[in-house]
Amino acid sequence: MIKLPEKSFFTIPQLAQRWNVDESEINHLIDTNQLPIADKYAALKGKNRTVFVAQDPHLSDEEQNIWLQEQLALHEENNEEVVFIPISDELVPFWNEVMLRAESNYPDSKVQVVLLEIVEQFESLNGATELKKHRTQQHEIIVATIKGFGYEQQNIPYGGKAKVKKICISDYPRYFTDASFDHAWNAGLDMKLFRTEKHQLYAKGK
Repeated sequence: MIKLPEKSFFTIPQLAQRWNVDESEINHLIDTNQLPIADKYAALKGKNRTVFVAQDPHLSDEEQNIWLQEQLALHEENNEEVVFIPISDELVPFWNEVMLRAESNYPDSKVQVVLLEIVEQFESLNGATELKKHRTQQHEIIVATIKGFGYEQQNIPYGGKAKVKKICISDYPRYFTDASFDHAWNAGLDMKLFRTEKHQLYAKGK
């Protein structure tokens, strides 16, 4: 069997599969700045991020060359892949539209990836098992907050979820963003860790 070289980066689904966790867990780490990301277009060129820069149409050739070298040096220092977008005088009034259209020609620049070196560093510091514990910790916090409001776990009143969510996000930012709370909440419902009053009424009516 041919042994293929290790990937140089992972997309979010690929990393979730490697760590055997839900994609929402990876997204939470990204949202809370615990896991640095790159974009696919830049990563394929050995860089971290793609930057789109418009070229000023009013520069002379000499000024343009100097400016280009300065831009390349600046973005090289930041490990960024720069894409220059020429804009003519006629297109200046449509500057934003031109830039957006140009960016759409590089769809890989919108694909989030995590570089191999970051993955290995994260694994050495945390271990993939820590990610599996993360969801359990989220559920423990949610349940404790539910109880803190005096709600019954299996009969949370209307509006209760919003109150629980607000406390979880404000008091436990390391564990929750708006999106990751919803993922954890839905997973908890599936696991029957808690139920809302609305869910109970729906179940009785079936």
